[in-house]
Amino acid sequence: MENLPSDRIAVGCRWLLKRKEDGRYKARLVAKGYSQQYGINYQETFAPVAKFTTIPLLLVLVGEKDWKICNDPTNR
Repeated sequence: MENLPSDRIAVGCRWLLKRKEDGRYKARLVAKGYSQQYGINYQETFAPVAKFTTIPLLLVLVGEKDWKICNDPTNR
């Protein structure tokens, strides 16, 4: 667990569960952004999202360059 600076307040979060048509559940962890105040908790809003066309392009580059794919940034 990380320690926050003394002048900061952590933004809460909650799980959203949605039942799909086939009976399975889809779960998302979302931040309670409504508790933030502009200029105090944030200066700008940014959510990195990859376009669907970018993913196949990256997979082609991985194949051509013989790169490795991993989801652990400490495992280089």
